[in-house]
Amino acid sequence: MPRVTFVTSLHGGLVWAGLEEQAFRTADALSRRGWDVEFLTPVTRSLGDIVHFFGTYEGTWEVAKECLRRRVPYVCSPVFLPDEAGIALKLKAQRKRWTDQTSYRGNRRLFQRARRLIVLTAKEQQNLTDYFGKLPSATTIPNGVELAWPDADPDRFRQEFQIESPFVLCVGRVCKRKNQAVILEAMAGSTVPVVLVGPHDGDYVDACRRFAKPVDRIVGSIAHDDPLLGSAYLACHVFCLPSRSEVLSLAALEAAACGAHVVLSNTWGGEEHFGSSAFFVDPNSAALKQAIMAAMALPRRSTEEAAEFAARFTWGSVAEAVENVYREVLSAG
Repeated sequence: MPRVTFVTSLHGGLVWAGLEEQAFRTADALSRRGWDVEFLTPVTRSLGDIVHFFGTYEGTWEVAKECLRRRVPYVCSPVFLPDEAGIALKLKAQRKRWTDQTSYRGNRRLFQRARRLIVLTAKEQQNLTDYFGKLPSATTIPNGVELAWPDADPDRFRQEFQIESPFVLCVGRVCKRKNQAVILEAMAGSTVPVVLVGPHDGDYVDACRRFAKPVDRIVGSIAHDDPLLGSAYLACHVFCLPSRSEVLSLAALEAAACGAHVVLSNTWGGEEHFGSSAFFVDPNSAALKQAIMAAMALPRRSTEEAAEFAARFTWGSVAEAVENVYREVLSAG
């Protein structure tokens, strides 16, 4: 049985987010394909036939150096999420080379010495190159969709939060990067409820509340396996995520797979995977309101359309593509 060691953050399951979902769902799907998947822990004494890094954390380069010393090949899923892009990102890289040499150089060497990078979008690959310079070849593999709510009832979410009309949903940490305040600002003059689901970041949620109408809701966190989250996706008419930066939103994939119309920012390359299944706009309030209202005017997508979308993004297909990368790397010696 081939063996792979996954390297993720130590806080992993304590602070669950998109990267942890990606790593653990990939591990589960690879296990179903016959791989022995283990996660690196402080008591790990041996490495698998190949090592797979997810993200970068303090000490990641030290682990990579041990892979190189032991002649164990490794690949990286950077999940690289910069605040800038293009020229601004290149200028930031120049500053980092002088002011943050240990962290920046460690991450750069981590990626440079990898046998392969696995990126979520071509935009992520371009950002990596702009920031770190020339890197190994990359394979684009999107995330999958796990609809873990077989018994979800859309009426439950509406009743629990007293929502009586078609609404706009956003799921994700309520923070400046996710940019939810612009949804509330854009829709302030409408009667359409806006619902934010996710943990709050200090002062930013207060800014959101200043724009909120009486019919809007700022709900807080809902666990991913809670049927209430599935109910929210099934109940909403439009899912909107106007992120300033993103890699590949799992929440947006889940919403589309549940039949919602999806409105996303055009800043991170989501067009590559969503295509005509989503509206893409510059995340300013005027453009955002226009796109949301256009989506609200459409009939909700049918169960068949939603299922067809979901079938394009399964964790099984993700694992198959990742396995192909592993085998190519291992066969190259």
